[in-house]
Amino acid sequence: MRNKLSISFGKGSRFLVKLTLFGPFIVYFLMFSCQIVARSPEIPPPESGPSPTAMIASDARNEGTTATATKTSVEEVKSTQQMLENFIAATPPNRSVESDGHTKAFNYLKARFEEISKNHSNSQVSVHDFVPDVDFAIKSYEKDFQELIASKHKPEEAVYKKWRAFTDRAIEFVGKFRGKVGKNIVLTLYGKRSPLEILYVGAHYDTIKHDHDTLQFDLSGTAPGADDNASGVIALLKAAEHFSKNPVDKTIRFISFDFEEIFFLGSYAFAKDLSAKNDKNEYQTGLLNFEMIGWSKSNVDTKPIMKLYTRTVDKTGFEKDFFLANTFKEYAETANLKIQPRIQKNGFNRSDNWSFWQKNYAAICITQDWEEDFNSANYHTDHDLPANLNYPYMNEIIKAAIGTIQILSTLDEPPDSSEETN
Repeated sequence: MRNKLSISFGKGSRFLVKLTLFGPFIVYFLMFSCQIVARSPEIPPPESGPSPTAMIASDARNEGTTATATKTSVEEVKSTQQMLENFIAATPPNRSVESDGHTKAFNYLKARFEEISKNHSNSQVSVHDFVPDVDFAIKSYEKDFQELIASKHKPEEAVYKKWRAFTDRAIEFVGKFRGKVGKNIVLTLYGKRSPLEILYVGAHYDTIKHDHDTLQFDLSGTAPGADDNASGVIALLKAAEHFSKNPVDKTIRFISFDFEEIFFLGSYAFAKDLSAKNDKNEYQTGLLNFEMIGWSKSNVDTKPIMKLYTRTVDKTGFEKDFFLANTFKEYAETANLKIQPRIQKNGFNRSDNWSFWQKNYAAICITQDWEEDFNSANYHTDHDLPANLNYPYMNEIIKAAIGTIQILSTLDEPPDSSEETN
């Protein structure tokens, strides 16, 4: 985070800021060291025989030893890049909420989901319409300001004035969306054997632009959002396409979230409605959330770090988050992918995973290394461009995610003979 906006709060104290419009805690992200645990107690070593993770990852590793697989890997990277470039080319000049590009993005993704769904014998594409909870956002902004700024600084101090002005602008801005309608796009691939067990995979499709010095936001300016978050959208599409052609036991629900850049109000509405539905027959496995997976300064041959963020260890539901994260980590390591997944238990409140946590659903954020190699120079600017991304790195993360989804969506016991016959 060397290039990130930072604000000093007195001697020996420093908050590092990841500025996202209307993220909770007023855009503050307090960085603190978190112990990386190699193995979850929830996943003990098997007494005999390889684990499902090991078997699936071993298959992937063995495929990677052939010249054909190497060629395929190069082709996969090119395909990933082309998909991302096509998406951005189809949604100019930005995907800010209520813009023309935003509408184009909705239509583009809905059409892609409908096309992908044709590969699967039991699927559904739907739109989750919602009215953004503006009052929730406003109350959260004021609460964050009071707790993080007003409680520590006097009104005459520069820090107080700066963040009071930002909070007032944010509250005024979010108020403009009162009564508007947002649209989350959903593709459901129903499971073959256990359709009431559901895994959620998400990525937001909206963008925003801001001035890094003044903190002013610009909804009309050019904001291609290649890393934030076309990279996540392409991961979502590639995973959806894969599993539409390779059905699994459990249901997978792919969601392209709206309003992420405005206090995560799209995913918050989705999680809120899911909780209100409270279907006792369903089991919600949790959310794998793709956020900004296209940036690393390092070549993949050096196995660059990527992060898997969970709740803090003292929070209810942490163990379920950790299970999701550790499944991803173990798969990537066993398959010998060219990334180093690190689990960070810090309550990462910078993306849609946060919304699921508010309703006590398991969730992790799959993303770049925010602490040491964040895409700060291009973030929320007109130069967050396809040319600036690390596609081999991005593709390794996608492969790890697909392997993880496979494991999480596969029942432990094999089908009995009647299931195989049917």
